Amino acid sequence: MNRFFVIALFSLITLLPATILAEVSLTAFSKEEALHERNVSKPRIVIQNTGTQPVHGFSFLYYIKTENGSRPVVDNYYVPDAHISLEKYGHGSYAVRYDVPGVTLYPGESYPDENGCVVGIHYPGWEPLIKKNDKSCNFSDMLVYNSQIPVFTSKQKHSRSHSHGKQKASIEIEIRD
Repeated sequence: MNRFFVIALFSLITLLPATILAEVSLTAFSKEEALHERNVSKPRIVIQNTGTQPVHGFSFLYYIKTENGSRPVVDNYYVPDAHISLEKYGHGSYAVRYDVPGVTLYPGESYPDENGCVVGIHYPGWEPLIKKNDKSCNFSDMLVYNSQIPVFTSKQKHSRSHSHGKQKASIEIEIRD
């Protein structure tokens, strides 16, 4: 009986901390590839599993604000295994939504790889953008941590707190490949 107790206690001591310390954490890194272009934004984004557990399926948002009631166009330059959509949050406020349902990221891995994914965001007539109004644009020419790109696992719901209390509405847009 003592031997069973010692084995059970040893198992609890060695296995319990690993269970307690298990963490799910996805982190966004980005850079702006079109720093010197006035009529297009090209955010390159990397999502890295910075936790201790594998994550299957996730989504992330890139917030933009348009001028003069214009509706943005999103061109898919390289976003593998994902569905891209545009969500409207109010007058001129949008988010490019990336849904990546079939990818599993193990701790330390990055989506889609260490080079990231990239879209082009512009107006239909290629008028100038005011990127300083875009909450997620970090104006960096290197991939750096970006707290303004929220990332959600498939088990999390996209909460209204990320939309600043405004109602979101999905709209149909053409995503060009």
